[in-house]
Amino acid sequence: MKTLNILDCSLRDGGYRNNWNFSLERTHSLLSVSDSLGIDYLEFGFKFPARKPEFGPFSNVSDVILENFSISERTKVGFMLETKAADLFPSPEEFAEWALSDTQKFDFVRIATGFDSLESTARICRRLEDHGKEVFVNVMRASELTLSQISFLVESGTSPSSNYYLADSFGSLYPEQTFELISLLRSLSEGHVGFHAHNNRGMALANSIKAIAAGANFIDGTFAGHGRGSGNARLEELVLESSSHAKKLAKSLDKLGTHLSKFEYPLGFENNEASYAFHFGAYKGFHPNVVMDLVDENSGLDFGEVLEILEDGPLSAVAIESESTSGKTLVRQAPEDSHEDRAQMDWHGKICILLGAGGSLAADVEALMLFRNRRDVEILSLNRLTTQAAKVTRKVLILHEFRTAALLRQHVLPSDIEVIAGFRSSSCEQFKSWDAVSTEQTNEFAAEAPADPKVSETRTVLDFAIQVCVDAGAREIILSGFGDDMSKSTIDEHREIFSEHRKKNPKLIITALGTNVYGLKGSSLW
Repeated sequence: MKTLNILDCSLRDGGYRNNWNFSLERTHSLLSVSDSLGIDYLEFGFKFPARKPEFGPFSNVSDVILENFSISERTKVGFMLETKAADLFPSPEEFAEWALSDTQKFDFVRIATGFDSLESTARICRRLEDHGKEVFVNVMRASELTLSQISFLVESGTSPSSNYYLADSFGSLYPEQTFELISLLRSLSEGHVGFHAHNNRGMALANSIKAIAAGANFIDGTFAGHGRGSGNARLEELVLESSSHAKKLAKSLDKLGTHLSKFEYPLGFENNEASYAFHFGAYKGFHPNVVMDLVDENSGLDFGEVLEILEDGPLSAVAIESESTSGKTLVRQAPEDSHEDRAQMDWHGKICILLGAGGSLAADVEALMLFRNRRDVEILSLNRLTTQAAKVTRKVLILHEFRTAALLRQHVLPSDIEVIAGFRSSSCEQFKSWDAVSTEQTNEFAAEAPADPKVSETRTVLDFAIQVCVDAGAREIILSGFGDDMSKSTIDEHREIFSEHRKKNPKLIITALGTNVYGLKGSSLW
C-alpha cells in the first residue's frame, strides 16, 4: 500500500479567491504550517502564458518566486498547467518547453485536462518527464466520466509514469461514485492515484475519505477550504485522516490556529458554525456546547489556544453531561473552592500592571523591565506567559480551569511560574506556587460584599484580574498589550468593565502604557 500524501494547493486553487495575490507574510505563514504538518507536496500556483493584469505572481510562477521563501528540503514544490493553453503555441512540446524555461527549481507539474485533450496532454507529459519533472495528469469533470473512459485513459498511456488524478470539478460526486471511479483507476494504474475534491454539495471531505479507502495515495486540500466555487476539501481536516499527519498536527495546533485566524478566516469566524474548532472538537470527543464557549470572543482564548485545549481531551473543568447543559457556567465562572481556604493578596497601595498578549506589549517591555523589581509594583500576565511577558514576570493570572493545560505547554518551566487563580486545580503542584484567591471585595475602596457568594460572575479574565487587584488593595491598575487586533465589540465590552469597576470603586485608577484603543490616560508610572 502506497504512503498517503496530502498535497497543499492553497496557493493555486485558493488563488481563485484573490486573483493569486498572496502577501509575503501570509505565504511565509502557510509554508511554515504546511511544513509543521508534514505536507510533502506543495503546489505554488499556475503557470498561465496569458496572464490578466489583475492576476498576481502566483498565477505565473517561476524560479524567481521561490527565492522569496525558505522551503524544507523534504517538500516538493510544483505548479499546474492547463492543456488548453497549448493552443497558444505551435505545438504541445513548445508549450512544455516554455513552461520549463524558468522553473528549474520546481519538482513536479500537474496538467489539468479534459478527456477530449488526452493526445496533447500525453505529448506535454513526455516532454516534461524528459526534463526530470514528476508529472501528474489531472482529469477534470470526473463526475461525467464513465468507467470505460477511465480504462481508456490509462491504457492509452496518457501519463508515461501512470500518475493520474481525478478532479471533481463540479463538486457533484457522491462518495459511492468516488469510490467506484478511484477503485478502477487504482486497479489499472501502477503509479500514483490522486483525488481533488470540490465542496459545492458539501461532500469534499466525505469524497476524499472514500477516495483514500479506494486506494488513492494523493489527496488535495487547501487551508480553510479556499478555492474556486464553494472551495475544496479543508487541509486541516484532511490531516486528521492520516495517522502520520495527525501526530504532527498535535504539535502544531497553536501555529495552525494562528494562521487560520489571521490569514484564512474573516474577522470573528472562529466561532462560526464552519470553524475548524467544531470539527476538531468532535474529533477529540467534545460536546459542541463546550467548543462554543471556548471560541466565544469573551473567553480570552486565541484560536491556537482553543485547539491546544481541545487536543488535551475533555477535562473535568469543561465536561458536559447532557445536551441541555450550556457550558457557560463552566467557562465563565470561577467556582468557590470548598476544600481549602482562599489566599488573600496584600497589594495595598501598590501598582498592578496587567499584561495582555497584544503586539503593543513588545514596545513596553524595555520600560517594564525597569520597574519589575520595585516593591510597589506587581506585574501579572493574563492567561499565558508570552515570550515578551516572560521577560518581566513569572506571575500568571488565570480565570478558567481549562487554561491550566495550556499553561503547562508554555516555554517557561511550570516550576518557575506563580499562578493566581479563582480555583484549585489538580495541576497545582506542578507550578512554583498556586494561590486560589477570593474575589470577595474586602479592601477600603470596595463596595459591600454580597452575602455568602457561591460564584464570582466574570465575563473575561480582564474583569477577574481587575477584581483581584481591587480586592488586594491596589491603588492603580496599568494595562499593556491590550486592544491589538480586537473586535470593536470586545473593545466596547472592556470599556464597560472599566466603567463598572470605577463605579464600584471611585478611587480606583485604571491607566495604560502608551497609546491605547480604550482612550485611557497614560500611566503615572512614568
